[in-house]
Amino acid sequence: MKLWPFLLASTCALTWQPSNGPTHYQPSPAVIDTLAVRGVLRAVNALRAKGCHCPGGQWFDSAPPLRIDERLNIAAQEHAEDMQRRRYFSHTSPEGADVGERANKAGYSWKGIGENIAWGQPTPESAVESWRNSYGHCANMMNPDYIHIGVGRAGVHWVQVLALPRSSPFPKRH
Repeated sequence: MKLWPFLLASTCALTWQPSNGPTHYQPSPAVIDTLAVRGVLRAVNALRAKGCHCPGGQWFDSAPPLRIDERLNIAAQEHAEDMQRRRYFSHTSPEGADVGERANKAGYSWKGIGENIAWGQPTPESAVESWRNSYGHCANMMNPDYIHIGVGRAGVHWVQVLALPRSSPFPKRH
């Protein structure tokens, strides 16, 4: 009888296979890869804390840390899963939906919004590093107007949504 738990544990360990990520959208935080979300948040906020030279030599001063918004997580996760499931890589779905529409659908009312996508990076840190090495993506991450972030990952597809909620006052520098 004492052998039964060991055999069960051994079987699970021997038969476990890494997942390619969710294969369909479920509007629940349970499908969101929280390790990926936390890893991306940590890496982006580290860049924002110290400031960053983006490609092309533009310096971005330090910016306040971003905060996770679950609605943006859902919008990002849905897009990552859709790209993986239907095998495309674009900011716009085949039907023409963009990041703003996805955020609205998830219930996030925004005043400013940006999206970074990546494909093929194995870790949250490598996804952030690839975005840091692209001017537009780097500028999105360093934009001090954005206060919220959402992250999605499905297999090798990464999505980062950065936003300023509609309820926020306009930034003073505009």
